[in-house]
Amino acid sequence: MSKTKGYIALTTVLLVSAVALIVTVTVTFVSLNEGQSSLASSKGEERLSFVDGCTEDAILKIRNSASYAGGTTTTPDGNCTIVVSKVGSVYTVTASPADMTYVKKIKAVVTRGATTVTITSWQEI
Repeated sequence: MSKTKGYIALTTVLLVSAVALIVTVTVTFVSLNEGQSSLASSKGEERLSFVDGCTEDAILKIRNSASYAGGTTTTPDGNCTIVVSKVGSVYTVTASPADMTYVKKIKAVVTRGATTVTITSWQEI
């Protein structure tokens, strides 16, 4: 009878250990996934702030020169690509990071006057 109790105890210990291991692995994977999501969100916000700055820089260049056509802008934080299309005095500016990690794009529509630039729309695309 004591052999049977030993097998039952051993089986119980193995089952409890297996369940504990499964729970531990599941919690670890969930934690890693949450960490990756948090990092992606943080990097995305940083990238959006960077692209906002590139868009603002492009609008200042449009204010200074009606012939500004965009291109690649280099900043201390990285490079961004600016695409400018013009219809009359209305400019559409699309800014995106030159590297494709955590891509955020901004599209702004501005109207250039003689001495001013008016932002008509500004949106993340």
